Amino acid sequence: MINLLPVEQKRDIRAARANLLLTRYVLLTLGALMVLFVIMAIAWMILNNIRQDAQAKIDASAASSAEMAKDVAAVKDFQTNLSTAKQILGKEVNYSQIILRYAGAIPGSAIIDHIDLDPSIVGTPSTFTAKVRSAQDALALKDSLNKSPYFDNVHFTEIQHNTDAADGLNYTVTVDVTINKTLLQASEVKR
Repeated sequence: MINLLPVEQKRDIRAARANLLLTRYVLLTLGALMVLFVIMAIAWMILNNIRQDAQAKIDASAASSAEMAKDVAAVKDFQTNLSTAKQILGKEVNYSQIILRYAGAIPGSAIIDHIDLDPSIVGTPSTFTAKVRSAQDALALKDSLNKSPYFDNVHFTEIQHNTDAADGLNYTVTVDVTINKTLLQASEVKR
């Protein structure tokens, strides 16, 4: 087929085809950009929802953390109170057991007039007063305390003879002893 169209018209037809082709490319590019913008908008909405959910979880976690901080402080306070109670109870002294041990070291012929029982007197000289019927009973008291594992350094500081005692206890004896720590250790409460 022979093309009998004039050259100018041929050029216009070629230009029209090129314009049509360029218009198609522009429309395809605009369509692709529109799809890309829609995808980006959807992704932005999804990420925004995820961010809002994460922020809500952070806020809930912060509120829970503040609540937990109160509980942790209460637990630490309780733990401190327990350790204080443990120290107090660990040093608890059963004085009835101490008195029984003390009395077990004293012969039946002696009557104790006054004693001091305090954990702070362990290892330090302590004085007590006893009444006995005779000088032999006073010596028996000293020997009994010397033989006891609870007392050290037993010696008399004063012996008074009272002939007109109504109860028959004619001697008042003041005794210095050092209380051994075994007297208190044997009576500590084990927990």
